Amino acid sequence: MQNDDRTHIKNSTDFAGTRAGDGSVKRQEVTDLSTIHADVSSALGTTEVPNQGSGLVQQRLELDQYVDGRFVRGESDSLSGSNLEQPPSFGVEASTTEAETRDLVGYLEAVKGGILHGWAISRARPFEPVIVQCIINGQPVAQALADQERKDVQAAGYGTARCGFTFDLRRFLDAHNNKSPLSIEVLGGHKSLVPLGRWNSDWGAKHGLYEKPDEFKRRKLVSQILHLLSRATTERRMRDAETPEVDDSISPCENSGQNVEGSFDKLFGPSSVPESKRELDSPTARRISSYLDYVRYRYKVDQSFQLDLASSEYENFLRWYLEVYIPLRNWRRAPLGAQELHFLNGPASQRPATRAMSYFFSHWTGFNGQLPDTKEARFELAYWWSVEFAPSIYVEDCLVPEWCVEALSQTSVGWRGKPFPLNVFMERYFNRNVDLHYLDMSIPVDRFMLYVYFMFIGLSRPDLLRFMPSESVQLLLGPSDGGSTSSELSFLLDEVIGLPAGIFSEKDLYRETKLRMFDLKRMRFTTVSSKGHRVASSALPLPIGHADPEEVQLIGPFQKASGLGQAARLSAQMIELSGFKAHAVDFGIDNPAPEGFSTAFEHGCLKRAKVNLLHLNAESIPLAFAYMPDIFTGSYNIGYFYWELDSPANCHYLALDLLDEIWVSSEYCKDIYAQFTSKPVINVGMCAETLKDVSRAESKSFVREKFGFTDEVFIFLAAFDSFSFVQRKNPVSVVRAFRAAFPNEKNVRLVLKTHNRQFVSDPQQDRIWKAVEEEVEEDDRIFFLNETLQYSDLRKLKAGVDCYISLHRSEGWGFGMIESMASGIPVVATAYSGNMDFCNGDNCFLVEYDEAFVRSSDYIFVVAGQKWAEPQIGSAVEQMRRVYWDEAERNKRVQAASHFVDRYFGPRAISSRYGDRIRNVMSFRGAGIE
Repeated sequence: MQNDDRTHIKNSTDFAGTRAGDGSVKRQEVTDLSTIHADVSSALGTTEVPNQGSGLVQQRLELDQYVDGRFVRGESDSLSGSNLEQPPSFGVEASTTEAETRDLVGYLEAVKGGILHGWAISRARPFEPVIVQCIINGQPVAQALADQERKDVQAAGYGTARCGFTFDLRRFLDAHNNKSPLSIEVLGGHKSLVPLGRWNSDWGAKHGLYEKPDEFKRRKLVSQILHLLSRATTERRMRDAETPEVDDSISPCENSGQNVEGSFDKLFGPSSVPESKRELDSPTARRISSYLDYVRYRYKVDQSFQLDLASSEYENFLRWYLEVYIPLRNWRRAPLGAQELHFLNGPASQRPATRAMSYFFSHWTGFNGQLPDTKEARFELAYWWSVEFAPSIYVEDCLVPEWCVEALSQTSVGWRGKPFPLNVFMERYFNRNVDLHYLDMSIPVDRFMLYVYFMFIGLSRPDLLRFMPSESVQLLLGPSDGGSTSSELSFLLDEVIGLPAGIFSEKDLYRETKLRMFDLKRMRFTTVSSKGHRVASSALPLPIGHADPEEVQLIGPFQKASGLGQAARLSAQMIELSGFKAHAVDFGIDNPAPEGFSTAFEHGCLKRAKVNLLHLNAESIPLAFAYMPDIFTGSYNIGYFYWELDSPANCHYLALDLLDEIWVSSEYCKDIYAQFTSKPVINVGMCAETLKDVSRAESKSFVREKFGFTDEVFIFLAAFDSFSFVQRKNPVSVVRAFRAAFPNEKNVRLVLKTHNRQFVSDPQQDRIWKAVEEEVEEDDRIFFLNETLQYSDLRKLKAGVDCYISLHRSEGWGFGMIESMASGIPVVATAYSGNMDFCNGDNCFLVEYDEAFVRSSDYIFVVAGQKWAEPQIGSAVEQMRRVYWDEAERNKRVQAASHFVDRYFGPRAISSRYGDRIRNVMSFRGAGIE
């Protein structure tokens, strides 16, 4: 079995208890579980048992409540004031004080031959035998001193051997004769008694558990349980950090197998890429689902897998998709169309293997080139694929055929009829996991403990539960006969393992497996829709509990320090100003921009909405439809795009199919998409965020202090994100134009401000950056800053310079330019692309350009024939000199820019454009909004 974090759960404690031949317990490096608990809590940054919102642990448990491997109970049925006849007394009374509860350590072990065995020690006075009292069905029946010799307990590190006790229960057991449950509780202490443990004859008879587990085995299992809880909680936190949170919990499997319709069908239809943009067709070409074709272009492997050239490329691409893309998406469950699933689950040349299995035989150490037609060979193949390899590439939900489940679920004749029987899967799993070898599978209660282990591992690996004996699993998940409303599992965890109620319940298991897209009742994954497509959206819980949907739900990268994040935050403000309520939801999948540097922005959970506005670029829209719950059906879905080339990328066309409408900020972007869709493409503009509220004097002081400038220098600023491609932002031309414009002037400076430069490793971009760095090194008037500034400091930087310059080759919009124009900062800019909505010859110093073809290495998702601008260095030199020398013209254009931007791109103007369009949408959809 592979030793990785998906197929093997390694226990981190050093303890492994074993039973000697005489039945005593031997210690092997016993580790205090309070320390283990502290380690778990420390790793999660808390002093509590892991608790993640909805739910692995619903009860606060302080560290000192878990001592010496035993959960100490904080409450019990008090005997004070009881009218029951008391047995001979040692002068003690029942107590539940916290200090006394912590003081007692011990265990109620087993009923053998009608004799109840156990041990108890006072931590404060370990050499003074404690008093123990036996209570049967609420009646105190006997008291004794725990002073029998127990060398095994002393050897385990408890300091004394005089701690054992027994109670003869034969007359009580004979009287009940299994006709009704017999509940036995033992209290212990010195002057006051606290609960030590319980034993219930009913569950013992029902499950064949006539003794409780060995104490040290129990401690070992509890240690593993804590780590499995921690593991599952950590996984939940990772998922919750990347995926929009659902507003309300739902009952298990409420929307399992829902019929995915509408936009989701288009994830699996024919490719959305126009034939004119694709490779030449071949009669033998095998079509793939639209989402897979989108991925082929999105990850730029279309040239590596030219599906229209040879049918063999189809299988090569599917293998890449399984081996590379699906693991990249991991728990999100990347889409696979029904046609792909049918093909991959089809027979390979070596049966009974499927095609999907055959792609990865090189990873199977048990494969020698041939598959013998034997039952043993089928089992080996089923175990390797279903338990080890398929989960490692996240396809255990859809590419494990039924014959594998059947092969793993067989129960050997020797186990049939026994309590908690093992099947061939459990036997193999147990044999391969040495961390479980402290258990003895010949002992019924040890087999029960193995079942418990699997239930907890099911929090992270629910796929393993479907291979277990179904009758025993359903018995555990069914209602308890122990007088509790909880499941049998919860009852036995308390009675046998000593795990208090509230730490874990079957509801937690149902919820966690549901969030992992697994139906615990039917023991199957829910990721395959009724139409046979594998898509997470059909299995994720839906937001419910709201009678009225939100008016407008805005989905975007609200926490990102980037232009896209800024645009999403500004759009939310514009919607609110327009009179509608904007409900914001953060979405950051595949967005590498840093977080924590932008303006704090309140966002909430995913809800139903009349209109969904997805502030994501076209290449990210399919991710939302594939990996979010289905909040799109029944809503009007709008995508707000930015794009910098003069036609859509091939990975953009699926977004055009999925959405009802496209919004853009400029006529340049409108022209890009309108020619390729019949759906509305609306230029709603984008608000300019002014810097006028930032003190000019304070900002200038900030800039001069940061760079060591004197007061008399004139500062040019070029600012951009390195993730936006250095070829497009074109700082090389800025540096060269600056040096050509001012060869001898001493009082001019150029600041190149970027961030994320250290994360860019593309060879072509590296070469350009080296050219920039060489230019900077040769001129001490040029300063390079690669730093993600806090938003307040970034605004000071922009407000503290004398001119903003952008010699871009293309812009979808241009936040830096319009913010400077709105704030009284002169702008030198290329007269091309999205910025021309707000730049003209009267309010900006425009730089002429030549059209140039975009090379595939210049930008992302380039399609042959696309063009952008090549700014003319001579024109840039002229404009930089003009803005520097001609103060009157500079002031004139600054005033014109401020007036123009305020009139057409201020909050009032843009919110009006947003509001008009939303009202129009609401009106024609019959929403009744005035």
